Amino acid sequence: MADPDPGEPNDVPEWMRELGIHDRESAVELANAASRRVREASKATLRFRKDGFTLQHLILMGFVARAQGFAEATACAIAANNPYAAFTLLRSYFENAAAILYVTEKPDAAQKLWERGPNSHGIKIGTITNYARQRFPKSKELYNELSQFAHPHSISMTTSINSDASGKVSWRSEPAFETDEQLLLATAWLEELTTATGHLFREFADVHLPESENPITWDSVARKEGEKE
Repeated sequence: MADPDPGEPNDVPEWMRELGIHDRESAVELANAASRRVREASKATLRFRKDGFTLQHLILMGFVARAQGFAEATACAIAANNPYAAFTLLRSYFENAAAILYVTEKPDAAQKLWERGPNSHGIKIGTITNYARQRFPKSKELYNELSQFAHPHSISMTTSINSDASGKVSWRSEPAFETDEQLLLATAWLEELTTATGHLFREFADVHLPESENPITWDSVARKEGEKE
C-alpha cells in the first residue's frame, strides 16, 4: 500500500483509510454518497410480480425508505458538524439493519412489523439488536457507543465542553464534533452500515421475494410512471 499523503493526518486509522476516509473533506464527501448507495442497492433487490405486491414487498420498501432517510440525514448532520444528530441517527440506522437481519432469518416474525393499533408492539428492539450479535459480534460495542450519544450520557453531555492545559474551560451551545477524529468515526460507521444494509437487502429479497419468471423490476416500474406523466 502506498504511503499516506503528507497532508493527511497521521493518526487516521488504517481501516478508515481503506474506506476512503483521510480527512474531514473526504469524510463529508463519502457521507454524502451514502443515500445514493442505498438507492442503488434497493434497485438491485426489489423484485415485483405482475400479480401485485406482497406483505414482504411492503416491508422491504419500508426498510429501504428508512435506510435512505437515515443515511441522508446522517450525512447532513456530519456536514453540519452535529454529533448529537449524527450518532443518534446512526443508532436508528443500526436498528434498521438489525431488523432486516432478524426478519430475514426469522421469516414468521415479519408479520409483526405490520401490526398496528394500541395493543400492537411489533418486535422489541432489544430482541432485534441482541440477535444481531450472532452475525456481528462487535455490534454490542457499536450499539452501546451510539446509545451514549443518543441518551443524556456523560460522553454526549461533555462534548460541547473543552479545557486546555491551563485549566481554562470553554463551552459552546452550538453543536460540534469534539475532534476531527470523532467526525471521521461517524463517517466510517455510516459507510459500514450502508454496506451492511445493501447486503441485508439482498438476503431479505432472496428469502422473501423469490425470483419469478417475468419479474417487474424497479426500473420498469419507474419507466411506466414516467410514461404516465
